[in-house]
Amino acid sequence: MRHVSLDRKIDCCGCSACSNVCPIDAIKMTSDKEGCEYPRVDESVCIDCGKCVKACPIASRKDEVAIEQEAFLVQHKDTDVLRESTSGGAFTAIAQQVISAGGVVYGHGYEPDAGDGEVRCFGVEEVSDLSLFRNSKYVQSKVGLAFREVHAQLKEGRKVLFSGTPCQCEGLLSYLGGKPEKLIVVDVVCRAVPCPSAFSAYKVWLEHETGKRAHSVRFRDKRAYGYRYSNICAFERGQSEPFYAAGVDSDPYLRAFFADACDRPSCYACAFKKRYRESDITLWDCFEVGEFCTTLDNNRGATRVLVHSQKGRDVMARLGDVATVVPLDVENALSNGAYRLQHSVTWCDLRDDFMALVSAPPEMSWEAYERYFPQTARTRVECAARRLLARCGGYDQAKKAVKHILGKVRRADPK
Repeated sequence: MRHVSLDRKIDCCGCSACSNVCPIDAIKMTSDKEGCEYPRVDESVCIDCGKCVKACPIASRKDEVAIEQEAFLVQHKDTDVLRESTSGGAFTAIAQQVISAGGVVYGHGYEPDAGDGEVRCFGVEEVSDLSLFRNSKYVQSKVGLAFREVHAQLKEGRKVLFSGTPCQCEGLLSYLGGKPEKLIVVDVVCRAVPCPSAFSAYKVWLEHETGKRAHSVRFRDKRAYGYRYSNICAFERGQSEPFYAAGVDSDPYLRAFFADACDRPSCYACAFKKRYRESDITLWDCFEVGEFCTTLDNNRGATRVLVHSQKGRDVMARLGDVATVVPLDVENALSNGAYRLQHSVTWCDLRDDFMALVSAPPEMSWEAYERYFPQTARTRVECAARRLLARCGGYDQAKKAVKHILGKVRRADPK
């Protein structure tokens, strides 16, 4: 047997490279009870060519090799783009460059015509459509056959930008068997990817709480309190104003996510947490922006950028027209706020029980949030305190004080 096998779910990241590369379509990605996609091989038609095993970025894992890197801070100059972006709008700035050169950009978002509220990977060719990709999606997207689409665009001689989680990016490169000259790969540092069933149950919870059905969810909305205390917001179809908004201290989905209670099994031992990456560019938050550059410390958001290739350096050199770009010392850029670049999340003791309930039928699944992450007097007080601090400008100082105290506790008790 020379095809991918699923002996342990921890060994599959759901990137879909295997199903994309299969020459006879003998592999389909199917969802388990948690909503996570895994390959199912039709052995009656499989020809044992072994291409799927070769394309799997975990089964054919590459060794990490130290390379010369560069680091930057980026903040988009367009205030609308900056407001809609998770951090500093660096991805949009890079994507604008590719589209202006006649290229196509692949990212992840809610497809306008899908209507099912699922996050998918797809391509766009107009700058106006880049808004579909802005803002974080705290749920794993469905790649589908996007890798084949990328390959077809490259064969036509077009420039392609592909952005995704590190596992999706390495999955694409493994599927392609190399790094085509006209392909730019940008990965985003992620904490982990929550299981789709947890998101589905959350939308049922939202409907139970508000009486309204969410068509889309913005997980990091800056409008109320800016970058440092962004809210999760839910929207009805066609509406620009949210019918629900809450912070990380009170929203049950965010609390479950940051408790690591709803992540895909492979995320607890992620094969792609590393400093030296296969992508051209890595993007992630920089909440500590004031420690690197006071000019960009305006609570609008800044993106930390780590460049791994000459192609990536060329891209960064051309961003100045649409974004403020500040060079950083690489080691300094990695010294604070870069933990998730190289470290997986820790298994949560609640995970199995919580996921069993969110994976139940819809009429029961929403109860998981009531049972495991309920609103309490403590969460209400924390929420009120954070909002007050955010309004009066004391949120940064309080957050730094808490981090300082927690740092002392960890040093005193290294376990």
